[in-house]
Parts: sequence; structure tokens; C-alpha cells
Amino acid sequence: MVAERTLESVTGERMVIQESTPDVLRFERHLPPRQRPVPKVAHPTQEAHLKVLEGRLHATVGGKTRDYGAGESLTVPAGTFHSAWNVDAQPARVLVEFSPAEGILGFFEEMMGLTSMNLLGIARVVKHHRDAVRLAAPYAQIVGLLGLFVR
Repeated sequence: MVAERTLESVTGERMVIQESTPDVLRFERHLPPRQRPVPKVAHPTQEAHLKVLEGRLHATVGGKTRDYGAGESLTVPAGTFHSAWNVDAQPARVLVEFSPAEGILGFFEEMMGLTSMNLLGIARVVKHHRDAVRLAAPYAQIVGLLGLFVR
């Protein structure tokens, strides 16, 4: 278990970590207005539960895309490609829970800690945390090639 702490990204996104154990990672995700679409990712062994607390979340899980409003929830099964972002003009807040939590906090800490969202930085983080996150095509191939140049 960790004391509540906040991670902030150069994109304006914030994560307030509420619980972190080997079994569960729970955090509140604060999403700025009108985010750009994000690449689809899959977490090989972690299931994710998301509950929209405020605003709207635009999400694709597997091949299905829809908007989720305050009070609505969605589940992302382990190994399922997904993406979620805020398309509204207002900020959104989402409660997120990963189970089991193996390796996922380190991935988020590194991604949120990037000083810019450039492909080489993202490639380094994804390569370092390949047991916790996979990118969908074509990003997987691009990052794979860039990964040849990073440690």
C-alpha cells in the first residue's frame, strides 16, 4: 500500500494513486479537455475497471467504441486492446483499478514522467515495461523499430 500521491504528465493529465499492492492498483485519473486520441494498448495479465466520476470518457475496448458518462463503468479484460480519452470541452475524472497490479505502476510512473511525448521516449518506456503493456499495430511496429535505438 502507498500513501496517496499524484503523478502529473506534460499533457496535463494527472493520476492520484490511492492504493498500490501486488494485487491492485487504484487511482483517480484526471483528464484535461479535448485530448488527442491515444494509441490502443493491451495489458497482458491485468484486468482494468474504469468508472467515470465526472465528465465523459470516449473509449474503445476490443472493437467496440462508445462514450461513457458520469456513473457509468467499463471493464477491460486482460490482453484486450483498448484506448480511452476525454473528447469533451470539460475535464473528466475516472476511477481506474488494475488487478493484478504487477508492473503496471512502474509503467505509469515512467510514462507520466516523460518531459515530452516523443516517440523515442515512449519506445523506451514501452520496451522497459513490455510485460505490463503492449501496443497495437501500427504503433507496435514503429516503437519496435525505435526500440533498437534505446535502452
